[in-house]
Amino acid sequence: DIILKSKGAQKRSYTYVIDAVTGILAVLFRGDIMESYNVSNENAIASIAEVAHICANLAGTNVVYDLPSDIEAKGFSKPQNCILNNKKLRDLGWRGQYSVETGFRRCYDILSHNM
Repeated sequence: DIILKSKGAQKRSYTYVIDAVTGILAVLFRGDIMESYNVSNENAIASIAEVAHICANLAGTNVVYDLPSDIEAKGFSKPQNCILNNKKLRDLGWRGQYSVETGFRRCYDILSHNM
């Protein structure tokens, strides 16, 4: 089982490897010199709980919420969203192609066929 020690509401940016590579290539060929870019996919933002459920469904297992007691929770960092702004990359004409679920599904399929 996948054990979550929180409700998993925090959102994260995810980027499938093919999207990451094409994003880096877009920056190399069309980006400005001495400029920084976030390579991320605005269509691949999901909560930790959503990712856990996607992975659990692929693996045929469950997500179990083992929420901490009040005392235990004091030792945890405060939940925050970590979403990268990729506007500058999109301004170069780049667009991500893979959703969170599609990216995880492709990874799982590749890994399960190579084991």
